[in-house]
Amino acid sequence: MNLASNRLQVEAKFKMPNPMEDGGVIKVELDATMKSPEGKTWQVDPIFPEVFEAPASAWGIDEGFAQMLVGMVAALQPQLVLETGTNRGRSTRAIAEGLAFAGNEGSKVVTVDRTDHKILESGAIYEEIAKYVTPVIGHTPKVFAEDPLDSIQGFDFAFLDGDHSPDGILIELDYLETHRAEQCTVVIDNTIDSGWPELKKFFEDYADYPCVNFPTMSGTTIIQMR
Repeated sequence: MNLASNRLQVEAKFKMPNPMEDGGVIKVELDATMKSPEGKTWQVDPIFPEVFEAPASAWGIDEGFAQMLVGMVAALQPQLVLETGTNRGRSTRAIAEGLAFAGNEGSKVVTVDRTDHKILESGAIYEEIAKYVTPVIGHTPKVFAEDPLDSIQGFDFAFLDGDHSPDGILIELDYLETHRAEQCTVVIDNTIDSGWPELKKFFEDYADYPCVNFPTMSGTTIIQMR
């Protein structure tokens, strides 16, 4: 009997950190099943005595939303994008991939976060799309009055996923109002999220520009500034 020639079936069990905590460690346990040609089954631990551990955060966007961002950016072909709430860079990568697909020379996403997760070194932003990404570390709203954001003009797309309070969103929208191009598409995450019920109410009453709410995982509002 040659077990090595048989297919190894592995079941992974993930232990996630508390989603309301910033960061944590994800642990993976593996159960492997090996079957012999005679039909016997053995359970083995292929990583004994180790347990895989890696940094984890539940504050990221879901993969379906990431693909939506890639498609929106590729379809709209913005030249200059503002992102707030970089976190570990999943949405930044999606935006940059959309810019790369559109192929507009010199297009850029300026992404802002209070914490430096070093997305250009971590692997979140791979080499082929790094030229589209400019990280800025700082707290909103103070960072809007600092270099380089104080002097940048012409944002024609924005993804706001930083401050999830009505006051914070208003400050971000006010910044865009004075730094945008003639038209700017604004995508805002967590707008029908039970964790921020006041944000849902804010956008139910919002009337400054045309907007629509989509029932994504955390809720998404899209505003067309023009």
